[in-house]
Amino acid sequence: MVGNFTQPHCSEVHWAATLEELGCSVTRIQENTLQPGTLAARVDQHDMMLWVRTWQGFVSKSDLDQLKSLKIPTVSLHLDLYVGLQRESGLDSDMFWRTDHVFSADGDPHTEEVFRRKGINHHYLPPGVYKPECVLGTPQDRFKQDIIFIGGGSLYHPLDWPYRMQLLNYLSGTYGSRYTKYGYPEPTIRNQELNDLYASVKIAVGDSLNIGFNHENYTSDRLFESVGRGAFTIYPRIKGIEDMLVEDKEIVYYDYGDFEELNEKINYYLTHNDERGTIRIAGHERVKKDHTYHNRLQQMLSVLKEEGAIK
Repeated sequence: MVGNFTQPHCSEVHWAATLEELGCSVTRIQENTLQPGTLAARVDQHDMMLWVRTWQGFVSKSDLDQLKSLKIPTVSLHLDLYVGLQRESGLDSDMFWRTDHVFSADGDPHTEEVFRRKGINHHYLPPGVYKPECVLGTPQDRFKQDIIFIGGGSLYHPLDWPYRMQLLNYLSGTYGSRYTKYGYPEPTIRNQELNDLYASVKIAVGDSLNIGFNHENYTSDRLFESVGRGAFTIYPRIKGIEDMLVEDKEIVYYDYGDFEELNEKINYYLTHNDERGTIRIAGHERVKKDHTYHNRLQQMLSVLKEEGAIK
């Protein structure tokens, strides 16, 4: 497995551990220590090379060609949106998209057509949450708050996604001291502290870089991170994703850009504690059952077996 294993919260750290819990043996290769052209010697005698990329440029065409000659299947796994953003041009030049099998969280029909035209063997794999972190936290006085947002701010894809700042400005301007933002450039909360934060606040408002929120079947992993780790979450409605968490039973949705509806739902659930608590627990249980990395990586392995890539 080629990826970035330098931080305990990195997705590839969680994916590698999950694969091991599923019975696989995983050799971790830190991507930025890899010299192009040397990968085959390190992957020889393995059943598969799984590439989870943070940085570009460390796996070359030569590496992929050598692995193909050794008949070792190559697989890429990515959580982010590409089609429709400025970085879409990378689909033509980035070797990440030239492995035998590419899995990503983008399952929009238009995207599938783009991948097909470019000769990319793409499989849709929704995001999830690391199962050991899918637990309810302990409320902490220092985290008590009515409304929070967790994620990047003004530097988060400012050209591709201006809605992020519109949303944050609305939350700040409307709720003032009743609202707190976490995530760069504000403090970042991770690990068990994040679960405790979610347990301490009333409402977590979510967002995802989904162009116009008409990009079907796509959300970032923040949705399942939030709900799975115990947050009562209000999130923009996305076709396909709304089937994964039941509206008003496991999560609350609002229409993208409709701040009046968002305001109504925030004000309602701030004062309906029992309903909010029931939805919070039901969402957490649903994610723990159906939307963890255990679920997703089992799905990935099943697809690879069906296509004859692995036994």
